[in-house]
Amino acid sequence: MLLIDNYDSFTFNLVQYFHELGEDVTVLRNDAFVVDLLDEPHSKSVISSSAGGAYRDTGHEKDRLSIRPPFDKLRTTYSRLRFPEQLQPKRVCISPGPGTPECAGKTLDVIKAFAGHVPILGVCLGHQAIAQHFGASVTHAPEPVHGKTSLVTHNGSGLLAGLPNPLRVCRYHSLAVKEDTLPPSLRVTARSDDGVVMAIEHRELPIWGVQFHPEAILTEHGHDLLRNFLRLSA
Repeated sequence: MLLIDNYDSFTFNLVQYFHELGEDVTVLRNDAFVVDLLDEPHSKSVISSSAGGAYRDTGHEKDRLSIRPPFDKLRTTYSRLRFPEQLQPKRVCISPGPGTPECAGKTLDVIKAFAGHVPILGVCLGHQAIAQHFGASVTHAPEPVHGKTSLVTHNGSGLLAGLPNPLRVCRYHSLAVKEDTLPPSLRVTARSDDGVVMAIEHRELPIWGVQFHPEAILTEHGHDLLRNFLRLSA
């Protein structure tokens, strides 16, 4: 699994949970690489890495995710990775983090690169980034919720299959997906007791998002939810 770290203290809680479920995880900081997504097959561009990498001529490439990270931020033996020739994760997880999706380094570009190729799970900020990538708006939640639990009602499918309904979860967010802006390709699978979108899934692609934190100790059945993701993305 490739896990994109959006500079959040919960990132390695996710890593630990996945390790406990038997999953190998490679972690990349959201600014530790560059993403080259060219619309024209014969265009040329020069892209710089915000993590301090040198300028690089990307040459004639199309629909490729090119990565050149600092060694201290990448847990792998590669110094330069390219999707899909070298970087071939079976699944991708986008971590929580501060701020908005557009401020989260290359997170939106990663979703663009991998959507439709490998399964994706977004958590909190990652969930918001998935929704925004497909055209939804992210706005202020009715009120900030940090370190509090809520009961969410869900449809019992996908990530939430076999989990109690309602499910008690832990929330840390002041932004939320605006439900009436969701495109037809995304559906809501869970809502909080105050009506906020708590989970979404793509109708055709293996892509899921949860606004709450399954890796938080106050979330019930967090391991089971992540186990469902591994099962669905096997």
